[in-house]
Amino acid sequence: GIARECSSSSAGARRPAGIVVGLRATSRAVKRGEIRVVVAASELQPPLLLAQLAVHAHAAGAHLAVLPSTAAALGQPLGLLRAAVLGLQSRVFDEAHALVRLVLAVPPPQPCWLQCCASRLRERAREAERMPPAVLSEPGGAAE
Repeated sequence: GIARECSSSSAGARRPAGIVVGLRATSRAVKRGEIRVVVAASELQPPLLLAQLAVHAHAAGAHLAVLPSTAAALGQPLGLLRAAVLGLQSRVFDEAHALVRLVLAVPPPQPCWLQCCASRLRERAREAERMPPAVLSEPGGAAE
């Protein structure tokens, strides 16, 4: 299958070719622009880590797919005990690759809490624009 196609042998150990494994390694590779697709298990804790990964992936133009699975279920098809996050490197996985097409079909997660925070910040900025400058500098004003 696709998972077997992605793995290769090196020094007797099965290592995924073109796949970055783990949150930290994937985050670094995303920031460097090396990742086309990020796949994460929904059990990733705390949720803020997933939110941070989503922000980095969006900024780098990488697609993020969160699968309703455990880290063990995500890693085992690749010969790994577990993997909460996987990154597919652009140099190995082009747009036409079957795995990339499959992951791109998964809609990206909708961080509603993040949208709510952004909306509230925009509201506060509009309120601050309408206030006279004296109100902003007075004790008890909007600046505190």
